[in-house]
Order: sequence, then C-alpha cells, then structure tokens
Amino acid sequence: MTPEEVYRELERDRDNLSRWWLHRRKEIARRALKNTKFPMQTWLDYISPRKNRYLILSIVTKRQYDKGNASAFCAIQRTEYGMAVFASWLNWQRFMTQSAYLPHVFLRYSQRAKVMKTGIELIKHFFEHNHTGEQSTDQRFVGRSVRYNGKKYISMSVAEGVLLGEQLGSIFVAHTFITYDMATGKQREEFEKKKQKVQTTEELINTLNKSYKNIIHNP
Repeated sequence: MTPEEVYRELERDRDNLSRWWLHRRKEIARRALKNTKFPMQTWLDYISPRKNRYLILSIVTKRQYDKGNASAFCAIQRTEYGMAVFASWLNWQRFMTQSAYLPHVFLRYSQRAKVMKTGIELIKHFFEHNHTGEQSTDQRFVGRSVRYNGKKYISMSVAEGVLLGEQLGSIFVAHTFITYDMATGKQREEFEKKKQKVQTTEELINTLNKSYKNIIHNP
C-alpha cells in the first residue's frame, strides 16, 4: 500500500479512535492535575475494530491539559523489511500533520544515534526524543532538496538529526536518518540553523510559561 492508501485506510478508523481517545484524555488530564514534573509523556496502545494497531504518545507540558499538550498517533505496519510508522500529530488540538517513516529510518536511527533498542521500544524512543520538526509545512524544519550519497531528498530536521525523504502531497515520507555531524559541505550550515531552531522549540515546549498558546506543534 502507498502512504496515501494507508492514510485512507486509517481515516476509516478515525471515529472509533476519536471516541476511545476522548475517554483516555480525561484520565490523562486527571493525572496531570496531580503531577509535579513536566513534561509528562504517556504511551497508550490501541487496536481498532479493523485490526489496525496504534501507539499514541501524549505529551503534557502543564497542569492545564487543554492548554499544554501535543499528541502523536502512530499507526504500525509490519512489512518484510521491518515496521513502518504512519504518524499524525495533533498540536494543541488545532493543527494536524502527517508523516510516514519507512523501516530503514529506524534501522539507521538505531545505528547512528546509538540507541540499543529494537521494535516497538525503538519506535517509542524515536518519537519521545524527536517530537518536534514534524510540522511538514514549516520551513523552519523542512529544507529544500538536498543531495546525500548521490540521491536527491527533502530534509526534515528533528532534535537528534535529519530525516531524508520525499514529499507526497501533504505527507512527508522519511526514507533514512542521519545525524547532524554526517552533513557535508553547505548542508552543514543549513542543517545547523535548523537544528538550532528545533532546539529552541524544544526549550519552549519544555518550559512552563505563557508562550505555549503561541506554539504550533501531531491522529
């Protein structure tokens, strides 16, 4: 299935997922009121009536749940090459973006970021540490076409490195992952600027202050 076909399939799950998620959000909001350490990250697992599996990452940055949270809905697809992920980010309940991650991304991420995990635990680790930069229409994070090892890619900067892939309509499809120090030539300057903006956004997200209302940040 192409990424577009997968997202159309997942769209059929949306009503069931939304009802389930609404119930779980209330539980997370109650936990946030009692919590003393932020950001508070929670992973939830959901299998739809259509037998599609989702991992949901909830990031709460302040006790006022409705004013400081982002959510990643990651649909897992098992392939002969490993697990592919189709993620949507709901950002403070008002903006949604979609990205697809081929199995090769997680293989290279594990090797190049030296993360000694596999399978679902590796996927969780990636999204826990790279939940900014997913805004596929935000030029702070997504670069113009770049060449790497003789191939032409669209780049997307995240906290720990750069995703290289292609833009298919509104979906960014990540093919591989490189660390910032693997960039060459002019890429170093371009990626370094994007890295700094990603880090600045991370600092804003992890700081409890009134600016959260102005931050744009995952189904």
